Amino acid sequence: AQGASDALARAHRNEGVMVVGIDGLPSKGGGLEAVREKRISASCIYPTRGDLLLELAHNILEKKAFERENRLPAALVTPENATLFYMQGIELRRQYQRLETLSKSVEEKVAQYNNQKILLVLLIVIFLLVVSGGVIMLRYSRLKHRLAEEATNAKLRFFTNVSHEFRTPLTLIADPIDRLKESDRLEGRDKQLMEVAHRNVKILLHLVNEILDLRKVQNGAMKPQWVRFDCVPYLRLWMTGFKSWAERINVQLVLEAPESYEMTADLTKVEHILYNLLSNALKFTPEGGTITIALRTFHAGAELSVTDTGEGIAEEKLPHIFDRFFQAADNASGGTGVGLAIVKAYAEAQGGTVYVTSHPGEGSCFTVFLPVRDVEAPTVPESALPLEAEVRDLAEVYRVGESGGMDDKLLV
Repeated sequence: AQGASDALARAHRNEGVMVVGIDGLPSKGGGLEAVREKRISASCIYPTRGDLLLELAHNILEKKAFERENRLPAALVTPENATLFYMQGIELRRQYQRLETLSKSVEEKVAQYNNQKILLVLLIVIFLLVVSGGVIMLRYSRLKHRLAEEATNAKLRFFTNVSHEFRTPLTLIADPIDRLKESDRLEGRDKQLMEVAHRNVKILLHLVNEILDLRKVQNGAMKPQWVRFDCVPYLRLWMTGFKSWAERINVQLVLEAPESYEMTADLTKVEHILYNLLSNALKFTPEGGTITIALRTFHAGAELSVTDTGEGIAEEKLPHIFDRFFQAADNASGGTGVGLAIVKAYAEAQGGTVYVTSHPGEGSCFTVFLPVRDVEAPTVPESALPLEAEVRDLAEVYRVGESGGMDDKLLV
């Protein structure tokens, strides 16, 4: 229409001629602008209805019924209403741009939502995997613990059965050996061999009794036999049994204790506690080392410790050191792995505790705390101890006060 109007103007034939367009688009250079600028007389405006066109084409292709004539509503744009249509077009374009902006914002929000949903699903999956892994590890840990407990119980049953079988023959062997050892008929090498036999029978009996006692502790059948006694003379006595062993490996035994300390405890169990701790220290203390047995007293009870200058215990093994059949040393030490478990069981049976501190290469310190017991208990008379001459073979004995400080050295 604009081309026709321009052609008529160039031919000077536009007087009295009305040029009407058929597409009053509001865009720049469109029919609406041409009418406003009076380049053409008028233009028709109507909706494009592209959806109706597509529906009609679809019906034709699908051979469905369709209307041959489809009338669209139209309006005539003249110079009088062109400005109004133009303003409406600008507003429509602005609204369209706003809708585009909102559409993009919605798309971004939807994309963000989808990403968050994917992230949430991934987090849920990870959480479920972690929970599943935790459940599996818990079940595995329980299974491992149960299998270890079953293995320990199987070991304990086996050792208990063997110990029961050994106990009677060992007792029958020990009595004749004791008699022969005290006999005056043996001299020289024969007497030395009898001493070796006597010592090893005692060791075997001690191991057998330990295993049987451990079984009693597990079954809750072991009850303390409370007595009141002076602990210090017994510590000296018990240490004499290790003198020859210590001399053989050139290890010095030192006792730090007050002059006397009366306590109420199970005398036999305290002896076994010291025996196990001291024998354990001698196994791992090198030649020229020192083992210190210390008794320190407090208002709440007494603390008995055995400190060695041996190889020490690795940090990762310390939590298991009192487990049954656990052996901290990789090399064979000649033990059954029940000695420290017995120490813990005997200490706890008397209401006490036991703990260990150790640094590799610096030695270990095992400490047993026995609380004061307010129970009725018979007193062990001093006459129950061996004669003073029988225990006068320790290298050195120290006296310490309740504060733990050393007094004068006492040679015995």
